[in-house]
Amino acid sequence: MAPLLPSVCSLKTSFNSTFGSSKDEIRPVQFNGSRAIKILASSVSKTNNTIQLLSRPLLDDRKGVLDHLLPRPLLTSTARVFTVQASMIFSNYIKDQTEEETKLEEMVTYGTMTDTEAEERCEEWEQREWNLRWQSYPEKVALGLAKYHAITLVMRFYEFIADKIFKDDVILDKLTIDCFKGSKRMALVSDSKSTLARGMFTQCLWSNMISFLADYTVHQAVLCYIYYLYWSRKRNEKKIGKQDGTNGTSDYALLDAQDMPDDEDSIIFALAQKSGSLALYRSLGLIVCSAGGAVGSVVYPGWGTLLCSQMGDALLEGVVVQ
Repeated sequence: MAPLLPSVCSLKTSFNSTFGSSKDEIRPVQFNGSRAIKILASSVSKTNNTIQLLSRPLLDDRKGVLDHLLPRPLLTSTARVFTVQASMIFSNYIKDQTEEETKLEEMVTYGTMTDTEAEERCEEWEQREWNLRWQSYPEKVALGLAKYHAITLVMRFYEFIADKIFKDDVILDKLTIDCFKGSKRMALVSDSKSTLARGMFTQCLWSNMISFLADYTVHQAVLCYIYYLYWSRKRNEKKIGKQDGTNGTSDYALLDAQDMPDDEDSIIFALAQKSGSLALYRSLGLIVCSAGGAVGSVVYPGWGTLLCSQMGDALLEGVVVQ
């Protein structure tokens, strides 16, 4: 049987030894040598719920390979994708709106535009961009769901590998803990907001390592596949050019992106460069997401943790040139 953190017996013993006859006195509960939480001595039912919440077996949050397809997790994940995509659209809109307002203010300052014209252009931009961005919301949700399920399967594979490598339930528990539930548990045992923020930053950093590695893996695979298709197409065009005496260009080749290289060595170098940028971007995303989770846990443990962590990653996506 997996060990309990902390054990129910130790919690109940400390409860019985801590609370006296004073009915409404607030006293700290002690377990495993550290202060856990302050509760009313008369609140026995609330204390029992706290004991059940804190006495969590190791690996209790670890999911099975196809558990994300069960009705309740599927509904929860779908709601999360809807929330994440909405927060990304909103945060990017706010960032672009600020940049647009700054440009208009500079034009007014230099005398190239009046205040009335600037206000009209700003209102036109807000109306146009707000509608355009939300029109793409269904497509973004569909792509987000496909990406979520692909990344989830890769996560389960990495968890299996981590289990074989570490063979330590404590480390594996840190890597698979659910920050949504973990923030609520940590909010109960933290005696200050700073302690809660530090603890949740560490917890989010550990628990998001595998998910960000899986996210990087999926995006890296897509990137390599795109460059492979491009390289194959360029090679076929060169063969066709040699056969018909042309230089290998065609109407199909005009669809290439302007920043894509032509020769094979340049293609490999460009792929390596973009792969390095992707790795750096996801590493920074892990840190920013953990910091956002810490802030969200202080504001509202649970949904605040989820929303702020995703918004932090979305803000980073808007800043970094991909």
